[in-house]
Amino acid sequence: MLDTLSVILPPMPLDPAKLRAARGARTTRQVAAAANMPQPGYVRIETGRRSNPNLETAERIAAALGVPLADLLQRQPKKRPAK
Repeated sequence: MLDTLSVILPPMPLDPAKLRAARGARTTRQVAAAANMPQPGYVRIETGRRSNPNLETAERIAAALGVPLADLLQRQPKKRPAK
């Protein structure tokens, strides 16, 4: 079922500052290992060079950090209605 959701849902825009804050004293290597992903891939996400990982990756990162996924998402600016 997760594969189906990954196809339907857009990538998850993670906030680099929120990722760094949630990581705390842990190293990027420790978080990447806990998220079952390569360290360079995690670093690209945490530094904002890749801000939109797929849903499965975003969920693994949140679980590795011990926080709800919603706490790591970037706030989307409210769209202003067209005049």
